[in-house]
Amino acid sequence: MPDNKLITLLIQDKLHFKKLREILPVLPEGYDFEFLVDDMFARAKMPEGDIGDYRFIMLSRFGSEAVLDGISETTLLQDFNYFLARFIDNPFLKPLKKPYRVVYAAFIKFMQKHLPLLFIFLSESKKYMQAHFWEVGEQAVHTYVSAKRPAILILAEANVQFSTEAFIKIFHSYGIKSVITPYTFCKPDEPANYYMDNPLFQARWYHRRKLPNKWFHTYRGHDLVRMPYLMATMCEERGYSPPQPWVLESSTADAIQVESAAMKRHYVSQNIPDSQIKVVGDVTHDLIAYTLHNRASERARYEREHGVTIGSKKVILFAVFPDLFNYNAEAKDDFDSYDEALTRLVDTMSGCNDWITILSIHPRYDASIYKKYERGNVKILKWMTAEAIGICDLYIASISATIRWAIAAGVPVINYDLYKLDYADYCDVPAVLTAHTWPEFRTIFEKATTDEGYLRTLQQSQRASAPDWGALDGQFKARFQQLLLGYIQNEEERKEAA
Repeated sequence: MPDNKLITLLIQDKLHFKKLREILPVLPEGYDFEFLVDDMFARAKMPEGDIGDYRFIMLSRFGSEAVLDGISETTLLQDFNYFLARFIDNPFLKPLKKPYRVVYAAFIKFMQKHLPLLFIFLSESKKYMQAHFWEVGEQAVHTYVSAKRPAILILAEANVQFSTEAFIKIFHSYGIKSVITPYTFCKPDEPANYYMDNPLFQARWYHRRKLPNKWFHTYRGHDLVRMPYLMATMCEERGYSPPQPWVLESSTADAIQVESAAMKRHYVSQNIPDSQIKVVGDVTHDLIAYTLHNRASERARYEREHGVTIGSKKVILFAVFPDLFNYNAEAKDDFDSYDEALTRLVDTMSGCNDWITILSIHPRYDASIYKKYERGNVKILKWMTAEAIGICDLYIASISATIRWAIAAGVPVINYDLYKLDYADYCDVPAVLTAHTWPEFRTIFEKATTDEGYLRTLQQSQRASAPDWGALDGQFKARFQQLLLGYIQNEEERKEAA
């Protein structure tokens, strides 16, 4: 292959492939591409399902045969935990899973509080193994870049948990630039909420002796460290610590492709340098723009492909939220279980005779397990969520990053904060109505689906907010190609940069 004509797309999580596959049609013409699957640092696996005829390269192909345990397995104690957790996944032993987790958490807390020196020793005893693993991983990336000489690196996110910064810096050492095309967004409180009860993420005095302050964050009375002790210290010692570990997309990447002025404000508020932020739109915006422009024909296509008659009815698009009941006890203020929550929600939506409901399943979940929630006027979406936003009249979600697409499309939103996370991402958008309890949701939902005048007012308000959240002009491809070509250098320029 001619030098400088290959684009490398990095996969470190199964959702990365979904995002990166979307941008394939808008890559610069004349360039080939391949997916580099990080099965070493991030322990990523080959994508499943319909993956097309694309070329996938496993990073371990370029590494040593003597690859040790993955970097996510950060301490001897955690390795033991993973072993027992897999053992208890045996269906006959599942009843022991919850009490085991409770005992394990108590054991770790006891070790950290009362026997910290022993805990440090157990962690440090594995450092030489992890150091070797990092060396093997780094060499694999170097070998890949030397062999392939790609023109540019494209990532779906920069996440400290995946050691993304190692890839960015190694590619930089060869004069190759990197662009992030984010598949989601969040603030530091989101990972903090997920890990606040995990003993391995509790900040201790010996963490503060080894790590700079940027690794620490206080959330709901919990003093947290962004990664377990060994992972964080290895990032620091090997020079792959991101500027702000708690901030998603914080990295030394050359550019972050941002879809709107509103999203730029989000990144600026997280202290991402303005020079990294490039507002060019997003591939989903072109898809939404097409669907909105061809709304009647797209509704007819939906009817054909899903066996539903829309006719004069309005459409609810419900972005089914993931199951976080094990991580958020507050959710049980409204419902006892995930199944009960979905059943009540779907029953409420299906009771609207003048509406049909579309269930958009979270991309981490298998849609087949949600079949039981289908009703006569409730069907599971076979399209991508962005396609259906253009044909819906009301969008329902729970603290979802996809809400930004509905705003850009001028579609009113009911944001049901089931897990009581209280995020403020959309608090300044009048037509994003946030319900914090089940009774609040019922009240808002009933008014939006029965009061035509109220719904029209919400639509007008959302259309007024829309330009701030995306440019639906169908021109993302041209802007994105211009962005990439601006960072692709010829061989002489790359040698000079390296």
